[in-house]
Amino acid sequence: MNIRNTLLYRQLHAHRGLLWGVLVALVVLSPNVSSFDLDVDRPIEDAIRAGDTATAIELLQAAMIEDEREDGNNALLGYIYYQRQSWLQAVEQLSVARDKNKKNLDAAYYLGRALLRLDRVDEADEVLAEGLKRAKKELDQARFNNGMGLVALARGEYSDADTFFRKANLADDTNTEYLINLGDANFKMGVPPLAIQYYEEALAIGGEGSTEAYFHWAEACLDLRDYQCALDKLAIVLQQDSTFAPAWRRAGEIYMKAARSSRSISERTELFKNVVGSYERYFELASVTVDSANVRPFFETGLAYINLNGFEQALENLEKVLAIPFEPRDIYYNIGRAKVYLGDYAGAQASFTQHESWVRNQTTEYSPTFSQAEYAQLRGDAAFYKKPQDLTSAIRFYTQSLESRPEQKRLLNNVAFAYQRQNKPAEAVAYYDKRIALGVDSAECRIYRNAGFAAYKVATGGGDEGVDDFLDDDFGFEAPVEVAADEGAFDPNRDYLTASAEYLEKFLACSPEDEDAVRFVASIYMQQDRCSDAVSWFESWAQLQPENPEPYKTLGIAYLTGQCGTDYSRALRYLKQAYDRHVAAGSSCEDAALLLSIAQAHHLRAAGNTTDKAQVNSDFKNAFEWYGRTLKCDPGNADAQKGRDETQFEFN
Repeated sequence: MNIRNTLLYRQLHAHRGLLWGVLVALVVLSPNVSSFDLDVDRPIEDAIRAGDTATAIELLQAAMIEDEREDGNNALLGYIYYQRQSWLQAVEQLSVARDKNKKNLDAAYYLGRALLRLDRVDEADEVLAEGLKRAKKELDQARFNNGMGLVALARGEYSDADTFFRKANLADDTNTEYLINLGDANFKMGVPPLAIQYYEEALAIGGEGSTEAYFHWAEACLDLRDYQCALDKLAIVLQQDSTFAPAWRRAGEIYMKAARSSRSISERTELFKNVVGSYERYFELASVTVDSANVRPFFETGLAYINLNGFEQALENLEKVLAIPFEPRDIYYNIGRAKVYLGDYAGAQASFTQHESWVRNQTTEYSPTFSQAEYAQLRGDAAFYKKPQDLTSAIRFYTQSLESRPEQKRLLNNVAFAYQRQNKPAEAVAYYDKRIALGVDSAECRIYRNAGFAAYKVATGGGDEGVDDFLDDDFGFEAPVEVAADEGAFDPNRDYLTASAEYLEKFLACSPEDEDAVRFVASIYMQQDRCSDAVSWFESWAQLQPENPEPYKTLGIAYLTGQCGTDYSRALRYLKQAYDRHVAAGSSCEDAALLLSIAQAHHLRAAGNTTDKAQVNSDFKNAFEWYGRTLKCDPGNADAQKGRDETQFEFN
C-alpha cells in the first residue's frame, strides 16, 4: 500500500505565502551538560555534544563503577534517559542520584517530570513539592513551580496549574515552556483567547520554544475539535523547515490525536494517511534506529496502517516496537488483529493469548482501546478460519460478540455454520433464522441452502447421514470438534420438514439449477404425500440431470406403491425411462430392483385389468420377461422367481 500524506501537503500549499522567521528546534537527544553544572570527563562531554548518547551511557556506567558515591553521574545518565524517553530507566537513575544527594535539584526536577510521564502523579507531586521547598534560587523556584503546575494539569486542577505556571513565568519570563504551559492551562479552563495570547508570547520570544508553541496550539485546537486550526498550525511549523526531523515526529503525534478524535470516516482516513506520511518522513530525515526513543513513532505508524488496511506494514512496525523491547498498551491485540486480516489465524490466536497475559500482569486498572465485541469477533475469526479449525472456541467468541452487537450478519452465519458442522442442526437453524431476519440479498442466497439442509436434518433426526455433504463449505474445515447443544434451540412446535422445503425453495429462486437442492425439495414433498408438488420437482430434477435414472425411478415407485395414488401405467412410463438411462450408460444390470419393479408393474396392471384381454396378455408376457431379466442380473431373487412362476402360463 502506497499511502502518502496528501492532506498534509495540501495544508502546506495553502500556507506557502506565510513567512515566520522562526527557528524550528525541538529538545533533542543531546542534553546540555552545563544545565547540570557537572565536572564530567571530556570524553563523556564530547559524546553528549556529538549526540552519541549510546557512547555517553557506556562511559557514564563505567564512571559509576569507579565512583559509586558520585550522584552527578547518575543524574546525568538519568537525564539522558529522560531525553530518550526511556522513562523507567530515567526514574531509576534519577532516584539513585536524589537518594545520594537531596540537594541535587536537577535530579529531583527531572525525576518528577519522568514520574509524570509514567502517570505516577502522586509520586511526582511529592518529589517536586520537596524540590520547591529546597529551591533558593529564583530560577530553581521557577522550574519547580512549573513542575507543580504540570502535576496540577495532570490532575485536572487547571486553576491551580495556572497559578503555578504564572509564578514560574514571573520568575523567568524568557522561558517559553512556562508560557506554553500557561496557554495549555487556559485552554483547559475554557479561555482560548488567553491561551492563544500566551502561545503568541512564546512565539515572540523565538528559539526552540517557537515550534513547541505551534504544536501545543495545534493540540489545544484538537481539544476543541477544531481540526482545521490544528492543521493550520502544523502546516506553519513544517513550512519553515521541511527537513527538520523532530517536527515531522510531532506532526505524526498530532495527526494521530486528530484521527482518533474524528468521527468522519473519510476525514479519519486522510488523517491516518498523514500520520503515516509524517512519521515516515521523520524516519527518513532522522535515519531512525529501532530503539526506546522511537517507540511512539513505530507504534502509531503501525496503528495508522491498521486503520488504513495496510496490515503487512502495520505488522512490520508493531514488531519493531516489540524488538526494542517495549509493550505499549494493547500492542499484542493490534498484532493479532493484523494477523487475522493477513490470514495468519494461528499466529493471531497466539498474539491474543499474549494480550491476555499482558492484561493479567498490569498493576494498574486496565482500560482497553477497543470494544470487547470487536475483540471477541476477532478471536472468533481466528478460531473459525484457521486450519485445523477450533469451532468450539469460534462459537464461544462469536456469541460473546453478538451479545452486545447482535446484528453482525457474518458472525450469525458463521455460528450457524459452525453448529451445523458440529451436528447441532437445531442450533444452526436458530442462528440461520437470526441471520435471515436481517435480510438476504441475491448474493447471499446460499444462506437459505444451508438453512434448508440443517432444518432437514432436524426433521429427520439426522437420519440422512449424507445431508452434510451438500453444505456450502468454503472454509476448508476438517473433522469437527464436538460442542455442547443449546437445549432451547429446538422448537417442538415447528414443522422442520416444511421449513426445510421453504428455505430451499427461496434458495432455488436465486439458483434454480442447483441439483441437490431440487432433489431435496422433491424428496420432502414426497415424504409429505404432496404428490403433485413432488412430481413437479422430480421432473425439474430430471431436466437438470437428463442422464440420471433416479428421479424417474423414484416417481415410478411412487405410482407403483400408491404413494402418489396407484397408477401402473404412469409407474411403467417412469420406470422404463429410468431403465433406458441405465442402458444408455451401458449398465442394464446396474439396478436389479428397478427391473423387478417394472416386472411387478406389468404383473399388477394385468391382474387388475378385466376388460382388455389383449392388454392383459401383453402385460403378463412382459411381466414374465422382466422377471427373467431380473433373475439374469440377480439369480437368487426370490420375488422375481415367484413372479416368473406365477406369470409363465398367463399369456399365449
